[in-house]
Amino acid sequence: MKPPHSKEAWELRSRELRSLLVDLMGGYPSRRGPLRPKVGKKQKKGGYSTEEVSFETVPEVRISALVAKPSRKEPGRLPAIIILHGTGQDKGMMEDDHFAELTRRGYLVIAIDQRHYTPRTLLSDMRLAQEAVVRGYCLYRNLSWDVTRTVDYLLSRDDVDGKRIGCTGLSLGGQMTWLAAALDKRIKVAAPACGVTTLESMFREGTDVWSSIGAFIPGMLKHTDVDEVVSLIAPRPLIILSATNDEIFPLSGAKEAYKFARAVYSLYDVEDRVRMFTDERFHSYSNKMRIAAYDWFDVWLTPGR
Repeated sequence: MKPPHSKEAWELRSRELRSLLVDLMGGYPSRRGPLRPKVGKKQKKGGYSTEEVSFETVPEVRISALVAKPSRKEPGRLPAIIILHGTGQDKGMMEDDHFAELTRRGYLVIAIDQRHYTPRTLLSDMRLAQEAVVRGYCLYRNLSWDVTRTVDYLLSRDDVDGKRIGCTGLSLGGQMTWLAAALDKRIKVAAPACGVTTLESMFREGTDVWSSIGAFIPGMLKHTDVDEVVSLIAPRPLIILSATNDEIFPLSGAKEAYKFARAVYSLYDVEDRVRMFTDERFHSYSNKMRIAAYDWFDVWLTPGR
């Protein structure tokens, strides 16, 4: 796939591509219903406090989330980071990895349970993924819509600066980071970890991710690949975090996506807003990757701090 030759050509293609992706996934709800948020247990931790919350993403479908914010009083509304877990994980596992450092840096953090992919729901929802295919949708539709509704929830809070929202996640969470950011421009900064590679490179290198039928958009390769979809985030800041020995998301495909994205960002004359960071690791969100992501958020969401 070749990058567009002009900014005008890309903006036309990007509008078409966003609409196409939603159609391929089975279509989003025609309207947003009320969030009906609920607040549960609150706790004070060392340097930050947490609260368990839940909200409806579609009528009668409620997802749970864990919100953390600095214990110290911060001036004004806070920038917010959405954390998305990988397959077989849940929101609670994200606290140990991310909450202390991000709240120390002054962020409100929200980790959501990704529908269908927590330890409790994984097996039954893999069967649902098979059913979804024949019914004309895919689980990516539900997952990406849940992220959009998470942005809606953040905007409903009086302690969040809606113009400063970032998103990051590992593996499945990395995939949802770039997809949600590509489709929802309210996500201002994206940092997918071990979740970016071209689908063609997965075929080429024979990765083992194909056992998860719910992890892909039906018919996508007839029209596009991940390199082009990731580039829909332009001109908003994007850092692609990759591992040299990732057995699921090949580094070769991540480099292809980065090369395409740089060409798109150059159309806006903002090559400084796209970066690739590589760690000598297997499939993981390493400490070096986390620091690179947090520093990236600081540059674009808390300039001058």
